[in-house]
Amino acid sequence: MRSISQAFIDAFLSRETGEAALILLEVNHEDLPTPVRLALNTKPITHQGGQYEPMYFEVSFPEQIEDRATGVKLRVDGVDRTLIEKVRSFSTPPTVVFKVVATTDLDQVEMETAPMFWRTVTYGTHWLEGDVESPEIFNRNFPADAFTPAIAPGLFREF
Repeated sequence: MRSISQAFIDAFLSRETGEAALILLEVNHEDLPTPVRLALNTKPITHQGGQYEPMYFEVSFPEQIEDRATGVKLRVDGVDRTLIEKVRSFSTPPTVVFKVVATTDLDQVEMETAPMFWRTVTYGTHWLEGDVESPEIFNRNFPADAFTPAIAPGLFREF
């Protein structure tokens, strides 16, 4: 269960407030000296000592469809040629982390995703987009075995 601060909940549910929730995106790869940090905002922000540059990006979270794995779609607009060149040079997928922070306390993380892999990245002159997938461990069935009478006969015994 995620723990969200009461101040964030109050601001989020208020009819009018001067506060806002910001989505932060951090792209990391072993070939990058520092992560690429982007904020869905009009101005740069500092979060936990890191500078997040303003950038427009879209995150499309999947529908929850039973028995079918769907991924997250990520599109970043307004990127420069250097970022596109960096992504093209990667031999393995970069990881991305999404964070939600409130403007009242930019260092307090209200929600954060686990590191996910940005796969199948396509690009144009000023945009990047692709599928973001969770680590393989999150895609495994739990429990791994199906409980059938052949495997677990004690579960199907009549009393």
